[in-house]
Amino acid sequence: MLLTTALASLATSISIPAFAVVGANGTDGTSVGLNDTVVRTSTTTGINGSVTDLTTLAGVNNGDQFQVRVNGTFVANVSVNTGDTLQDLAAKLAALNGVRATATATGTNDTISITSEDVNTRIQLANVTGTPLSATGVTIPGFPGIITADTTPGGNATDGADASTTGLPFSFIGAGGSIGGNGGAGGTTAYNLTPTNGGNGGAGGHGFVINGPVTQVELSSTATVIGGGNGGAGGAGSGGGADGTDGAGGVGIRLNGAGLPGMEIVNRGTISGGLGGDGTTRNFAILLDNSGNTLRMFTGSSLVGDVNLGTSNGTLVLDGNGTEDANFTGVGTLTANDASSWTLTGNINPNVGGINVNTVGSSTLTVAGTLSGTTLTKSGDGLLVVNGTTGTLIFNGGTLGGSGTVGNLTANAGSTIAPGNSIGTLNVAGNAGFANGSVYAVEVDRNGNADRLAATGTVTINPGATVTVTAENGTDDGSTYAVSTAYTIITAGGGVTGTFGSVTENFAFLDASLGYGANTVILTLTRNSSGFASAATTANQRAAAGGVSGLGTGNAISDAVIVLSQADARAAFDSLSGEIHASAAGLFLQNSRFARTAAGNRVRASFNTPEKRAGGAGVWMHGYGNWGDTDGDGNAASMDQTTGGVFFGADAEIFDGWRGGLMAGYGDTSFDVDARTSSADADSYTIGAYAGHQAGATGLHLGASFAVHDVTSRRTATAGALTNSLTADYSAHTAQLFGELGHGIDTGIARFEPFAGASVIHQYRDDFSETGGAAALRVGSTERTLGVTTLGVRADRQVAAADDITTSLNGSLGWAHAYGDLETDTSMQFATGDAFTISGAPLDRDVALIEAGVTVSFGDGISLVASYDGELGDTVKNHGVTARLAVRF
Repeated sequence: MLLTTALASLATSISIPAFAVVGANGTDGTSVGLNDTVVRTSTTTGINGSVTDLTTLAGVNNGDQFQVRVNGTFVANVSVNTGDTLQDLAAKLAALNGVRATATATGTNDTISITSEDVNTRIQLANVTGTPLSATGVTIPGFPGIITADTTPGGNATDGADASTTGLPFSFIGAGGSIGGNGGAGGTTAYNLTPTNGGNGGAGGHGFVINGPVTQVELSSTATVIGGGNGGAGGAGSGGGADGTDGAGGVGIRLNGAGLPGMEIVNRGTISGGLGGDGTTRNFAILLDNSGNTLRMFTGSSLVGDVNLGTSNGTLVLDGNGTEDANFTGVGTLTANDASSWTLTGNINPNVGGINVNTVGSSTLTVAGTLSGTTLTKSGDGLLVVNGTTGTLIFNGGTLGGSGTVGNLTANAGSTIAPGNSIGTLNVAGNAGFANGSVYAVEVDRNGNADRLAATGTVTINPGATVTVTAENGTDDGSTYAVSTAYTIITAGGGVTGTFGSVTENFAFLDASLGYGANTVILTLTRNSSGFASAATTANQRAAAGGVSGLGTGNAISDAVIVLSQADARAAFDSLSGEIHASAAGLFLQNSRFARTAAGNRVRASFNTPEKRAGGAGVWMHGYGNWGDTDGDGNAASMDQTTGGVFFGADAEIFDGWRGGLMAGYGDTSFDVDARTSSADADSYTIGAYAGHQAGATGLHLGASFAVHDVTSRRTATAGALTNSLTADYSAHTAQLFGELGHGIDTGIARFEPFAGASVIHQYRDDFSETGGAAALRVGSTERTLGVTTLGVRADRQVAAADDITTSLNGSLGWAHAYGDLETDTSMQFATGDAFTISGAPLDRDVALIEAGVTVSFGDGISLVASYDGELGDTVKNHGVTARLAVRF
């Protein structure tokens, strides 16, 4: 059964493989060149051309002459003297301008041949004395007489062969495609004395010929090409003769037979008509003689040449995306399928009647050429953009845009008329009508520009039609918006009848109203009584709104915000707030723990290793990497950060039981607030001092550090059409005092050390100003002091020992509690207006501290530690790794 089905399928389909199928090229016609002259040759017999004395022949005497004329002008009299041979005679003639002559030298039956030097030279030879030209044994046919040019016209070329032909129902064209052969070139002529025609060029072969009831032809991929061959050029005529006719190019896909049933062409590649012999005129890409046909085009498909879908109206279906400049004839239905986007720059014509245009779903069809027909009916939810011209248009669904010209326009229920490609004018060459349930969608900008429908005839408005107003996207510069602005949105040469039932807008701070003149509809936007802060839903938004409110009309920021909807206004306030600068202060407070941790770990290690027992000085290095985030609180957005750095230090015993040392460090922090399109980098430089004392099992360490932060920030502030890229460079510094008390307890399981610590942290940031546009902020200085206490327990256990190397596992659990104001409020101000306060990402009052690591101690006074450190709170979650190396001397 399967074999039978397969054989049946093969019997009813044609598949062209991946390699190209190419029709044979036609042959060129014969040409007449300059050297194609008439040659006259003697009929001598028994003559040795280099020996026989011509005067010994009957009829030739010494001194006999004949006259030579070239193009009617006397040139010379040629004499035959005693002893002259055929070769001597040929030499005398060849010496004359305009004459060519040669003699054979076989020794017997030699001949002399005489011709003109080219086809445009006429020579005449006539006996003067005696009969040397026609003597017995030397007879030269045609002489005495004239040699004229060969006036044979150029030969006609032959046609190129078709590449493929089918009458089977299904045809699948592989990547190689099918290319018709090129026509031959017509023969040329070179004779200028008599009119002589050139030969005709051959026609190009067709790429794919259909001569039977075919259901579908499908091009498999974008690499597939079906093309007609090029026609051959007609040969050039001469002497006033006509040039030969140029051969026509072949058709890409050609269907012969008006009575054949309708079929579908599925194009994923290129269908091309061949060029004519003139190198300019291109034949049809598709030419079908029947009716009821469909052409379906996918992304990547292309037509080179025009399309004729048949004798009655067919269907053009567009899938995917593309641009096509072919002209289409015989289109009765034009469909853009869902999610497709196509631009047609050629002309689309039905054979009779009109065209049904269907833009399905979210499709977009842009017409840049002419969409013809008595009446065009538009359906579907998609967008039809007319940037060219159309006939009468009845709109039953979807949206009409563009800045071209349509004929009489009827907008029925469910349709939206939205002129322009953004803001623009849609022209109506006739009358326009808005029915119940139709919508007129108008975009405006703050410079007084708006969409417009401009009709040469009347505009009739049903009270069930509505107007919607939105701000233009993407082109406003936000510089000059008047809070009471009138826009002309409809003009009608024949007058306006009726009014819209309502007008709505999505502006938070502007109200829309309509006015009517005899020939116009006017939209007016007026500032309402709502303050900017009325659109805000968070404290930061209200604060930024207050800052914008103080700027006043005419300010770029205020003018950009005033035309926004409530949702867009809230997004603008968040973007304008400069929130990252407030959040940065909290981040530097959090990162102060890196210096405390480095110093504390060093002091404890110096008392709990062989290094202390051996005494002496020691140097150490502490490297760390940290990543984490601080959650937003519904007001400020979340912030991500990554930090890496290193501390170096040296210490020694300073007096009995006490060790002291100095340290320095560098850290790099990158942080961003994605929701506010903001990011920053900070280079931090730290110096510090520390000391520790161990009395039995009880240990104490103290320390102080001072860090300077060099910060570079970048953010994009957006308010409607206003977008600024803002940058800033500023400094901050963090100072702290810290200490910790712990007591070790040895057990059979591990050594435990309960501990309690405290620190006082002071953080300060200079004021600074952003650069980059109207939304740049002046950011006030900040200063805050926090206290932090920690309680917890550490544990370590030796797990391996070999010679002088010991390995221990260690870890800790702790709780940190912060005292003081945890808010990171920062004062902001635009170039003018009032200052406003913005809060950054919140800090946690309480966090859990987790550490787990491994320590390897070497007998020669070297220890190496690697550990994980975690800081986990309600909003703050940081994770880090550290590596410490200590060496004693």
